Amino acid sequence: MAVLRILSAGAAQAVVERIAPAYASESGNEIRAEFSAVGAMKARVLAGKAVMRMLDKLGIVSAVRPRMQVFPNGYAAMKWLAESRGMLEMGITQATEILPNPGVNYVGPLPGDLRITTVYSAGLASGAQNREGATDFITRLTSNAARPLFAKAGYEF
Repeated sequence: MAVLRILSAGAAQAVVERIAPAYASESGNEIRAEFSAVGAMKARVLAGKAVMRMLDKLGIVSAVRPRMQVFPNGYAAMKWLAESRGMLEMGITQATEILPNPGVNYVGPLPGDLRITTVYSAGLASGAQNREGATDFITRLTSNAARPLFAKAGYEF
């Protein structure tokens, strides 16, 4: 049995977790997945570019900044939101991090130029110890059979 290590942005967690069990069962490989925010995305947020730019365009950044909370990723933010009991609480993140969280309602995408599109890619580390297993998993992840899972999780093609 080999170990397949997956490092992924939280946005792909729902899909990876649905594909992983069948892959592990059929291949005999153990999967160890870690989901977190991508460092570059964090840097952009801290620099005032993801969400803050949108709030500034709406003219409400100074009104909402004191009440904002920052989370390590959108999936964690939605989990916190689902467990909160406060009134009038909302979160802004990618649909792929909202839809898999029970207890939150997806209202819809931001309109027009307020919307940010993120492109995700799968890659194989040059020093991967289980290249064959990783290649097989990426093939499953990018197959037509996986498209309904991605669509359900909020991805657009």
